[in-house]
Amino acid sequence: MGAEYCGWSPNPSGEPQPGSFLTDPDTNGWQMYRARMLPSSALDYDWYHPIIRFARVPRTSLDILGPFESTMRVLAGKAAEKSGRQLPDDPSFVFMPVHELQITNIASKFHDVDILHPEISLQALAQCSIRFVSHAGPYIAI
Repeated sequence: MGAEYCGWSPNPSGEPQPGSFLTDPDTNGWQMYRARMLPSSALDYDWYHPIIRFARVPRTSLDILGPFESTMRVLAGKAAEKSGRQLPDDPSFVFMPVHELQITNIASKFHDVDILHPEISLQALAQCSIRFVSHAGPYIAI
């Protein structure tokens, strides 16, 4: 399996970047997308309608290009409005969308990330690629 299936571009030599989550030190080859490592409770998960949760990530931990930050602020704000909850207001953090099945993994590996309340979420529609989802409700417009 090549990098084109992973949505990841290798360095010019064609080799994986050192320390990349896509490298496998045991086989020195490409790993498949990490969805295969989900807990067994995910066996009955509705893959066609994933839930998008939100996390706050310190701005200093990110390199952001384009309107990503403002777009995610609006999306997180709509999710909070739908749930009747308030978003934390701290300009030193950026809201990031997170697939609900990755919450435990993210919380265990990134201690400076704040996972928002589970009710601040949106249901999505899955697309062909497991890396992309579309919002499922007609009540959110960005």
